[in-house]
Amino acid sequence: MIDLDHFKDFNDTHGHPAGDEALRVFARAALTVLRDSDTLARYGGEEFVVAVRDADEEATAEVAERIRSAVEHSSVEVGLGRYGKFTASLGVAATALHGHDRLALLKSADRALYGAKRQGRNRVVLARAPRVNARAAEESADASEKPGRAAS
Repeated sequence: MIDLDHFKDFNDTHGHPAGDEALRVFARAALTVLRDSDTLARYGGEEFVVAVRDADEEATAEVAERIRSAVEHSSVEVGLGRYGKFTASLGVAATALHGHDRLALLKSADRALYGAKRQGRNRVVLARAPRVNARAAEESADASEKPGRAAS
């Protein structure tokens, strides 16, 4: 999950046409990093989601860092001969750690994104692996070992 840092301030300072151009600049920068099999989607306002296919958490974090760097090195024309800069914060979640449910993945990535914002923005933060309730995991394992019972 990606959020353009201080986008409202950028929009207020430079105007909505410059903000619209910043969104286009972001998309072009992100697309230069992504493979054809990856998907970039606007999630709302200045938030975006990227689905990186067939990649583990480490490879996805590398893609996220390349996006962050590409955005940081981009500029937006905000007036005749004037340019503005902006950055992005990114949160990374991976199916191997957070499951295949898209809502759970989004929630994990969103928590990591807010972690990036709390840590000062313009960075990539990986979502923590979900905590496992040891007793529930033990009960589930016991249930799956008994004939005729299925684990939930």
